[in-house]
Amino acid sequence: MRDHKNIVLAVLAITVLLMGYGYSVLLQELSIQGSAEINGATWQVEITGIEDKGLLGSAEVLEEPTFTKTTASLNSAFKYKGDSVIYQMTVENKGSMDAKLDSIQILPTGDSKSAVTYKVTNVTPGATVLRAGEKNEIDVTVAYSNPENQTELNFTENVSVILNYVQARV
Repeated sequence: MRDHKNIVLAVLAITVLLMGYGYSVLLQELSIQGSAEINGATWQVEITGIEDKGLLGSAEVLEEPTFTKTTASLNSAFKYKGDSVIYQMTVENKGSMDAKLDSIQILPTGDSKSAVTYKVTNVTPGATVLRAGEKNEIDVTVAYSNPENQTELNFTENVSVILNYVQARV
C-alpha cells in the first residue's frame, strides 16, 4: 500500500512538472525585428526613404530626416500658427510575406508638445496591407497650432514615427 502511494505521488509530481514546462513554452513570445526567414519565406518591411513634400508658412526642415528599418526621425522648426511640414515616407516590403500595418506611434520630443499636431495619411493602422514586393507612400504632417494665439514663437519639434507591421493573414 505504501509503495502504491509513493508511485502515485511520483506520477503526480512528474505531471505537475511537465504541465509547468508546457505552460512556460506556450507563454514564450516570438518577436522578429528586421529580417527573418521561415521555410523560404522572408520578412523585410522597412522605410527606404523620406523627403519633405511641402512647407507651409515659415516652417523649416532643420535636418535631413533620418530613418532605420521601422523608425523615422523628423526635425522641424516653426514660427507662426499654421506653419507645417509634410514628410513623405516610402515603406517597402522587400520580403516574400504580405505585411499589415498594425500601429503607428508618434513620439514628440521637441520644445512644445502641446502646440504641435500630427496627421498621417495614405495608410490606416489595422487595415493597410503592404503586399510582398510593393511600396507605399505615407505622408506625415507636422503642424504648429499655437493654442496660446501668440503672434510669433520660434521653436523646434523633433518627432519619431514608429511603424509596427505584422504578418497579414491570407
